[in-house]
Amino acid sequence: AVQGRQSMQLSVDDKLYKDAMETAAQSGERELAEELLKTFIADGNKECFAACLYTCYDLIKPDVALELAWMNKMTDHVMPYMIQVMRDQSSKLDTLMAERQERIKSEEKTEDDSAKNQQSNMYAQMLPPALPSPMQYQQQQGGMYNGQQQGMYNGQYQQ
Repeated sequence: AVQGRQSMQLSVDDKLYKDAMETAAQSGERELAEELLKTFIADGNKECFAACLYTCYDLIKPDVALELAWMNKMTDHVMPYMIQVMRDQSSKLDTLMAERQERIKSEEKTEDDSAKNQQSNMYAQMLPPALPSPMQYQQQQGGMYNGQQQGMYNGQYQQ
C-alpha cells in the first residue's frame, strides 16, 4: 500500500498522470483512487479527474465521485461516468429480475406438481379399502377357534 502510494505520488509529481491512474487502479485500493481524484481536483485538472473515474472505475463509489464533482463544480466531467454507472446498475437489475422471474416460475411449477400429487393421493384415500382375502382374514383373527382351525367346507363351517 505504501509502495503504491509512493509510486503514484512520484508519477503525479512528474506529471505522468496516466501512470498514476494505472498505479491506483492496479493497487485495488479505494482510498488510493479517491486520493488521486482529490489531487486532480486540487490541481484543477478536470480532464484527468474524468479519466481517473474510468481508469479506476471499479474502485470509486459513485456517490463519492458525484459529491467531489458537485463540491468542485465539475459535474459536467462526472456525468459520463455517472451515466455509465447507471447503465451498469440497470443491466444488473434487469438480470436479477429475469433470474427472479425464472425462479418464481420454477417454484410455481414445483408447487403445481406437488399439488397434482396431493390431489391424486387424496383420490386414493377416498377409495374404499380393499377387503382382505379369506387367508389374510384368518391370519388376522388368529386362525384358531377352540383349538381347531376354522374353514369353509361345502358352505358350512367346520369345528
